[in-house]
Amino acid sequence: MSFSPDGNLLVSGGNDRKVNVFDLNRQTNVWASEEHKGVVCAAILSHDGRRFASACSFGTIKLWDPASLGKSLSTIAMHRAAVRTLDFSQDGNTLASGGEEKQVKLWSLAPLPVLTFRALREVASFPVPDSVCLVQFSPDNNTLAIVTHHGILRLLRAVSLAEADEEERVVK
Repeated sequence: MSFSPDGNLLVSGGNDRKVNVFDLNRQTNVWASEEHKGVVCAAILSHDGRRFASACSFGTIKLWDPASLGKSLSTIAMHRAAVRTLDFSQDGNTLASGGEEKQVKLWSLAPLPVLTFRALREVASFPVPDSVCLVQFSPDNNTLAIVTHHGILRLLRAVSLAEADEEERVVK
């Protein structure tokens, strides 16, 4: 679950397979979606509050626009197991995901409103020795913290998309 930057909204998910948006000022659930096919394990708002992501036990991640709630903006179905944790980079251009697959994936997100499936691209994938409980970008976006089910903490340098592209060209 996650609060909006202004503290007025809360997004959450649960065993009922629903993604919920609560208006905390009115103390009411203002929207719910049943698009996920599995238990919603993670829901997080971007740091600017312009989009949020949810993930489920079927390995699917969905992206949403809280300003125009309805159908999801995009779906990423590239995990082979439950996704348990998500985090947006501070600039909102990268989404980190992890879960039962024993991998952390970084996704490039095109700026809104041009977000479509074709605009999403897996930037990197990191194997870890255990299922992932938490991924979190540092405030300066230079480090990605990963915590596994057995309490192992890994700190990875989070490269920019330009750096990832350059490293990919060097490897080829």
